[in-house]
Amino acid sequence: MQGTRLSLSGLPSLDPDVAQKLVDFKVENLSLNGLASIDKKLAQELAKSKGGLSLNGLTSIDIEVAHELGQSEMVRLWLDGLESIDKELAQELAELKGSLILNGVTSIDKEVAQELVKKKGGLYLKGLVSIDGDTLKILKSHPYIALPEKYRDRK
Repeated sequence: MQGTRLSLSGLPSLDPDVAQKLVDFKVENLSLNGLASIDKKLAQELAKSKGGLSLNGLTSIDIEVAHELGQSEMVRLWLDGLESIDKELAQELAELKGSLILNGVTSIDKEVAQELVKKKGGLYLKGLVSIDGDTLKILKSHPYIALPEKYRDRK
């Protein structure tokens, strides 16, 4: 099934053993947007994915889940359901080698920005509506940042 997309966004929960089988399919993108929460064990299994993983139904994650997802070698991680992120979560998620998509985050502070720009791969923050000039300057130092249009030309 390599090169395919698999959307199971209607699933409200997922057993780690089933997650392991899904990851074994090696799909290009696995969409699990129906999940409202995941624990460390499920995150460990999902983090084995090498493709893209969409978890846009999550509105919050704990530090253990962020750590597991951040250690993954997946090419893309969508967490658009998160509206805010703190420094500790940013530290863990910045470890992700692939692109990190946080388009639901509406504002971040300078400390969070400093952690996120340490990220090696793409960083998407297209939902930002309120950031100060210092924070914007930090974000723009990232070579692969995607910001809302209103911030692209602002210094």
